[in-house]
Amino acid sequence: MIKRISSMILCLGILLSTISLNAAAADSEIAEGGVISLGDISVQSETVNEMPTVNLEEGESTISFNNVDFSKAIEVPAAITEASNEAALDSGLAENVDPTALPENQAPVGTPELLVLNPDSMRDGKYTTDTIFFIATRWNNTDICYDPEGGPIEMVFESSIPSGYVQKLVDETYGTYAGYAIQILQPGVHPFVFAIVDSYGGMSDIYSVTFDIVTRADVQAIEGSLTAATDVQTYQITVDYSTASEYYVGAMRTGTSGVKVTVLDQNGESCGTCSCYAGSGMQRVRTSTALTKPDGITGNYTYTVQVSVIDDEYVAGDAGFKVIYGPASERQYLFEGPDNSIDLPHYDSIHETSEYLTEYSSHSYLSDVGHYYKFTATGTEDVTLTTETGNCRFKILDGETQQLLYDGRNLGTFKPGDLYQDVVSVKINFAAGHTYYLVVYSPNMSTVQEDYYVAVGDPKFQYTTISAQIPSTYFTAGKSYTWNFSLTTPTGGDGYIDSVYYSASGAGWPYEGGYYYIKTPGVSTWRSNSPMFYAQIDYDFRDPYSVLFAANGDWQLRIDADKTGVYPGGKIRINYYYEL
Repeated sequence: MIKRISSMILCLGILLSTISLNAAAADSEIAEGGVISLGDISVQSETVNEMPTVNLEEGESTISFNNVDFSKAIEVPAAITEASNEAALDSGLAENVDPTALPENQAPVGTPELLVLNPDSMRDGKYTTDTIFFIATRWNNTDICYDPEGGPIEMVFESSIPSGYVQKLVDETYGTYAGYAIQILQPGVHPFVFAIVDSYGGMSDIYSVTFDIVTRADVQAIEGSLTAATDVQTYQITVDYSTASEYYVGAMRTGTSGVKVTVLDQNGESCGTCSCYAGSGMQRVRTSTALTKPDGITGNYTYTVQVSVIDDEYVAGDAGFKVIYGPASERQYLFEGPDNSIDLPHYDSIHETSEYLTEYSSHSYLSDVGHYYKFTATGTEDVTLTTETGNCRFKILDGETQQLLYDGRNLGTFKPGDLYQDVVSVKINFAAGHTYYLVVYSPNMSTVQEDYYVAVGDPKFQYTTISAQIPSTYFTAGKSYTWNFSLTTPTGGDGYIDSVYYSASGAGWPYEGGYYYIKTPGVSTWRSNSPMFYAQIDYDFRDPYSVLFAANGDWQLRIDADKTGVYPGGKIRINYYYEL
């Protein structure tokens, strides 16, 4: 028996598999009447997926620059300037190195150049979150910043830009270029102060460049909060139907209150709603609705947007929201990036369905940059992503540097039994107390609204049932008959019994005498049905105060014959929950 620490129901579907028990008689006279052992058969459900365990590696750039095309690069003249005298940078010289013991050293020389590698990413002449910059120290096979003594050089910098947005790139094959690629996923003005250093801490002049970034999509955001359960916030938004025939309005919870967005046309009629729920049955944090061009409209059109609290889902002081809207062609980008991050609570396996669920869900389009969730780890935790299309994956970033620590792009999904969702799950050894980002993204840019559910913390459980056919056997009254089998969950992980059900031999259970007995994995004592003729033995997995009984492992079924003759056989069914 395993003592329950915490418990939760997640019933997503039913997996049916059949176990066939074949009899092989062998007498074992150990009690009055004796025991007949009918087979010692290992029975295993089909293993669909075994959850991998991951150790987080040293961080690397959030963005992959592996396939950057340098052929379209353009220079940005006079973008890099010498920094003011107040600027200061750490050269990176190791603390245990005595500078007086170093040989005479010459600092790196030259002025790096700034280039834009993908100028087509610009929008209305402005750099976007899709723009890739390149601070070149070598360009067109010429060193433009170097160590006079021929040693290696590195860049050090101070900026609001996380280090995960910066990656060193060197053309190892042809030596055409060397420098640092930068892609900034957060809109805003970002001063960037940097210098080039050598391995002895020699530092070049200190340089400065300012990056002014807008979102890659032409979307607008409204941010606010509700101050009471009856509060309604009202806004006017104007869209241009001469450039797009359809727009999308998205709603996002930034607090723990449920919020509803209602869009009214110019006649005051509702033409779209979307809700972010916060109740025990649903924790939807992002969703969107379409606004199709009204008849006869060819240009600007103004809608009224009302934001209100969903009934009984108001949490005082924590009712923040965002409303984001843009043309339908850019609906995948509505919620992307760290600026639209949501705090993700620890997922607790609480089996009582009336409890507050901390599995977050989203019903919206999804981009390759993805939806950000911020959380503080408690140690080793399960990350479980459930999707309806199988087109979603997740990655883990450091919460401070946004460096990529793990990418589940190549993880396969599995679909246990009749469960209509695809599941991706990994056990990750996080550092307790450290902050991370979980990013749910679509590697191929989703073309449909993605329904996904994400949880970090305790394991999620899936309900399933297996059935074992008990073969016909000759019984002698007064003897006991046993069948042995073993159970393995579809994921190979832990499972816990909810109930066992026995289909009897016939009316009145003439051969069984009204009772059957079960010995579950890891338990040395038998449990029988009660009262007489009651087909089910309850183990009450769903009761948060009960003791958990393991489902995976070796089982025994016993019948004490009450009648001599041919027992016609029966069926045993095990209903249980297993970790995804």
